[in-house]
Amino acid sequence: WRVPAMSMERWCALAAAVALFAIGGPTKVIAYGNGDGTSNTTTVIGTPVPFSLNYSAQLKGDYVAAGVGLRASTGGGTITLPAVPGGSTIHKAFLYWSVVNSTSIPALASGSINGNAITGTNYGTTASPCWDSPVTRSLYAFVADVTSFATFGANTLTGFASGGPPLFTGPEPLAEGATLVLVYANSGSSAHQVDIHQGARSFVGPPIETLTMSGFTAVAGSSQTTWVVADGQPDPSLRNKTYVDGSITQADTLGGADGNFWDTNTQSVTANVPPGDTSIQVGAESTNDFGAYDCITWVGQALSTPVSETTVTVNKVYSPSGSMVAVPVSISCTSGAVSPTSGSSAPASPFVATVIGFTPGTTCSASETAVPPGYIMTSNCSAVPISNGVPASCTITNTQTSTTFTVNKIYSPSGPVASVPVSITCTSGTATPPAGSAAPGTPFVSTITGFNASGSTCTAIETSVPAGYTMSSNCMAVPISNGLPASCTITNSVLSIAVGGIVELPISGPGGSGGAALPLALLALLGAALIAAGGGTFAFARARR
Repeated sequence: WRVPAMSMERWCALAAAVALFAIGGPTKVIAYGNGDGTSNTTTVIGTPVPFSLNYSAQLKGDYVAAGVGLRASTGGGTITLPAVPGGSTIHKAFLYWSVVNSTSIPALASGSINGNAITGTNYGTTASPCWDSPVTRSLYAFVADVTSFATFGANTLTGFASGGPPLFTGPEPLAEGATLVLVYANSGSSAHQVDIHQGARSFVGPPIETLTMSGFTAVAGSSQTTWVVADGQPDPSLRNKTYVDGSITQADTLGGADGNFWDTNTQSVTANVPPGDTSIQVGAESTNDFGAYDCITWVGQALSTPVSETTVTVNKVYSPSGSMVAVPVSISCTSGAVSPTSGSSAPASPFVATVIGFTPGTTCSASETAVPPGYIMTSNCSAVPISNGVPASCTITNTQTSTTFTVNKIYSPSGPVASVPVSITCTSGTATPPAGSAAPGTPFVSTITGFNASGSTCTAIETSVPAGYTMSSNCMAVPISNGLPASCTITNSVLSIAVGGIVELPISGPGGSGGAALPLALLALLGAALIAAGGGTFAFARARR
């Protein structure tokens, strides 16, 4: 048959196949890859670098990916990403590229995107995909976080290591290509978990090499995955294949669709990820029509799966109503990603958080991080159950603190019923009324509202002590608590002086008050002197012995 023009790697592979055919053909290998980024087949060339999870995020949004072949280029090209929904923002972006070379040199890790210089991390070095003539070479795989430099649409690459043309016999370095994976956020999009795996596995010929990806719990929705593969060539005899869960998804692919020797192959896998699914296996196979297998290197795999999402609304109520002050709130859930985790809530503006990627049975709890002064907090926001697609809500109520403060009045000795003026002051809150009168049997009662729930006290005093009496009370710094009535007592005692325990003489007058206990013989003289000094009248009583 007519053999099409092909590279040295193709001639070597074809020669091996012909030799096998001459002695009875190759023995079919039926083993499969381990699914963890390594291999248990003899088709792998050199030592593979196992695939590992480089990035994972749950967000309202998804990812897009595109690439460009760089072989025989001057180290540059343009990657044009698929369109994204309007209003999207860039959440994360990674640039992947690979270069074949005989030695590791710093230039392999360098380049620019949209005029911004970047230096990649070499996450895998493995055998070259059959580019070992005239010297043995390796494939070097790199990744760089380009979130700050990437843009939607066209992205320009320059300055990447490349020996230039011609395509098959150009000098080192042999650039393979580059892929941009951009994760976008969009409040109007459904929630997805985006995972990006990276490794380096060169292989030639059947059977399938596989990678199993897990760590998600899918709900109904769309899923996609992307193969990033180096060195696929558009030879008519080469029939590379992709697989999902053991079934062929594309039978003639990975042939340099991005340009020379590079593929960024995105496929829908919605049918393979039903609700409740927790893993998916993808694969790639080097196959052929005439025995000339393609040598390819699998360097990356992206996956997005639909995950649960809902909203939790934290309402705010004041009791009594009237206040519109916003309060700081925070929210946490037993599983899933919460965004935002804190904010503010007011009667006319509740706080709303989005929760995505949660598992069945998840609950969320919200609380005020600072209760307004003069209020206590009650709520039904503890362990609120959430479920996919069903909005949840709860209410935090701030109730103004309130209690009563009763000022009792007694005379000693008992008997008088005259009222006295009293006033109340508190360390916080408002007393209503702040002043009034108290009499035996008719106490003064004030309502205290809006006081700090902890450490508040009130003090009551007589603003004018009755003539001829002294005041004593337990009304100083009386602790108050929300909903618990407080009280105290002001006692007015007759002013008296006891001398020798013979006679007790109380007196009163506008100029002051005083008293004496005297022998009866001196009573008239003392009484006259006291009246002269203080004015008014006096009374006397026998003192108790």
